[in-house]
Amino acid sequence: AGLWIYSLLFLPGVIIHEISHFFMAAFLGVRTGEINIFPSGQTEEGHERLGSVQVAHTDIVRSSLIGIAPLLFGSILIIAITKWNFPQLLQAQFLAEIPQIISIPINWIWIYLIFAISNTMFVSSADRKSWPAMFLLLLILAAIAFWTGIASTITISITSALTTGINILNGAFLVSLSIDVIVLAPLLIIQKLLVRPHRH
Repeated sequence: AGLWIYSLLFLPGVIIHEISHFFMAAFLGVRTGEINIFPSGQTEEGHERLGSVQVAHTDIVRSSLIGIAPLLFGSILIIAITKWNFPQLLQAQFLAEIPQIISIPINWIWIYLIFAISNTMFVSSADRKSWPAMFLLLLILAAIAFWTGIASTITISITSALTTGINILNGAFLVSLSIDVIVLAPLLIIQKLLVRPHRH
């Protein structure tokens, strides 16, 4: 029951996570199969799997991009939600704006979506299998870029946008972390009350 409650709590994030894998695979021309957005057994490490999507084996580049898709799409969605609905996150007086933010009912939906997405956007160990080889490839490409002088041009063009995106994500993750702490405290108390040691 606890697993299903947990699954329903994070369902929007799970849907986005699995759809991200699916669309990235489709975009890269990799065959996909069944999509599952509900608990479907355990992973190789023994963790509960909240969702899954079947993806055919492919090369390391496409496999890495498919694996990292939830992190990319999740970050984009969080940036979009935050930038359009909570521009105060970028201001120094953000804490002073919180009462006004939570007084607007629709904002609770956006806060919940940030909470659900940010807690389900991170990739699993299965999604990271191709990352070591991909990381080595990126190091080689970076070395070539620095050697040819292309790196400085690329860095200048993306630094501003990257800095803005990171600042927005920091604010959004702060909101998510705050909600996690608020939710975790009563859950730990409930667990202590319900799970008691057996007496022999």
